[in-house]
Amino acid sequence: MTTYVPSYYHAFQCIAEKCRHNCCIGWEIDIDVQTYDFYQNISGKFGRKLRDNISDSEGVPHFVLTPEDRCPFLNERNLCDIILNLGEKGLCSICRDHPRFRNFFDSRTEEGLGLCCEEAVRLILTQSGKFTLIQQDMDMLDPFCPAEEEVFFRFRQKMIDIVQERSKPFSVRLSRLLRESGTNFPHKSPRQWAEIFLSLERLESEWKERLEALKTFAYFSFADITDQRLMIALEQLTVYFLFRHLADGRYDGRWQERIAFSVLSVFIIYYLYLSQIKQGETFQFSEFAEITRMYSVEIEYSDENTEILFDHLQQ
Repeated sequence: MTTYVPSYYHAFQCIAEKCRHNCCIGWEIDIDVQTYDFYQNISGKFGRKLRDNISDSEGVPHFVLTPEDRCPFLNERNLCDIILNLGEKGLCSICRDHPRFRNFFDSRTEEGLGLCCEEAVRLILTQSGKFTLIQQDMDMLDPFCPAEEEVFFRFRQKMIDIVQERSKPFSVRLSRLLRESGTNFPHKSPRQWAEIFLSLERLESEWKERLEALKTFAYFSFADITDQRLMIALEQLTVYFLFRHLADGRYDGRWQERIAFSVLSVFIIYYLYLSQIKQGETFQFSEFAEITRMYSVEIEYSDENTEILFDHLQQ
């Protein structure tokens, strides 16, 4: 199967101990069957440590987190003892793949980087070039592409082209994205959206404080999206949401909800950033990137949360 990835994909490298939001803290880490079997055959002291820190009490083998919610193999330097002892081949599939995601089609597979990772956020939002997909395995020929997939790829590319039309103000592009896709954006105030988001499952306490700041705005307006320092980042952000989430519309038919979700996500992230400026903070790209990461962790990585939002965005 041919695989396509964004042009920036292979530039990603885990920053390991330099990461401020380590993916080995606060996340339950399931172990795939192949890796579990591999761990059963590791000898010596480290093999015993592996097996002593794995539980299958919930039906799926997983690492038993420490009382501080750390992976038991994340050492005091925030480095992975499994990599140090076994190399990257010793990682389970979740750890090896993170923060990657995949969209599967009959004719190909697409892989991308998720915004839950701070380094992926930095990489994606700072891309100056327009989003493009490249074929990862150039020696493979594309299989036959069903007609419905051809229609989908053309539609998605049209939506991405609209967002990337840099001769137009970004606010105009967002408005045209909704119009050209026939998507209606609900007339809800920031306060109403804040209440909806506050009702969702939350992971980080700081996220609640951030959402409360949305209530200080009277409305969302395309005209407010004027900070030129963020135009490229906002473009890349919108395209990311379209690339990641439109694909599943083939299964649930919620194309327009997913486009509305992409626009809503940009609004929420941008207005949370504006709330910081409103409170007298000076512009910092790192703050915008951190808001983006938190949004992804809290919303994108919860199927329940995204489905609730799709219901609120139902066409």
